[in-house]
Amino acid sequence: MAGAGVGNRLFNVYCNGTTLLRSFDIFKEAGGENRAVDKTFHGLQPNAQGKLILTLEPVKDHASVNAIEVIEESMSPSRKMACRFCSAIKEVHTANAACRALRSQNRE
Repeated sequence: MAGAGVGNRLFNVYCNGTTLLRSFDIFKEAGGENRAVDKTFHGLQPNAQGKLILTLEPVKDHASVNAIEVIEESMSPSRKMACRFCSAIKEVHTANAACRALRSQNRE
């Protein structure tokens, strides 16, 4: 498969301009081919418009993500969020940073 192997697919992940992952090596993190990677980030702050702007920036080859889950961590006024990225190495060819923005939802 194209892009398989340590060092062949590297990308940065940002949320509202803050770096979450730098030169992330999805194959290395997974420990091999056909293995899923699950990354969770806590305490993310929505921007002034209530959005989490997620940016996947390719460093080498294409960025890859298969699923993104955003959940509210607290009901406090600061509205902290958690963001979970899931990816499967066997499907890296299917996604190229298609998700740019996810809107947070109030549970009132």
